[in-house]
Amino acid sequence: MASFAEPERLSLVFDSAEREQWQRSSAILARMALPPDAVVADLGAGTGYFTQLLLEQLPKGRVHAIDSEPAMVDYLGRRFAGEGRVSVHQSQPDDPCLPAGVSQLLVANVYRFIAARGPFLAQLHRQMAVDCRGLLVDLHSPQAAVSAEQAAAEVTAAGFVVDELECRTCPHHYLLAFHRP
Repeated sequence: MASFAEPERLSLVFDSAEREQWQRSSAILARMALPPDAVVADLGAGTGYFTQLLLEQLPKGRVHAIDSEPAMVDYLGRRFAGEGRVSVHQSQPDDPCLPAGVSQLLVANVYRFIAARGPFLAQLHRQMAVDCRGLLVDLHSPQAAVSAEQAAAEVTAAGFVVDELECRTCPHHYLLAFHRP
């Protein structure tokens, strides 16, 4: 993955008030249709933007904020210190280290940075519970590092079922909904 060694600086962009406008974060969360007691993994949590939004949507649920970058994991630990419904986890470049009990998974703006996507997805498949649902959100443009179609093919090759691939909800992102059968 790319280096994200300065989370405080990156937070100015990642957590900005304008993000709703350019990404339509509320539409992404609405697409997940989360019950109030869901256990959600924010995989590639970064500075915790979606972790915070998920926490607000889950009055009885839990959020696992997972990232492979040690600086981000430290930042997440500080940001959510004392919040009993958030657990922070360190993942590996080829292993999501998904905790048990996750009912839904969000992979937002990180898939294109995963260098070993095949092994990563294979591990994710082993770690996800049957019927666990995932939503992969990433850039949709002709210059995208990983096209929506390529992501769907890789997710399918790893043994997941693609439920939907759409590029209308978010202006510059595709949403790929999948589950483990």
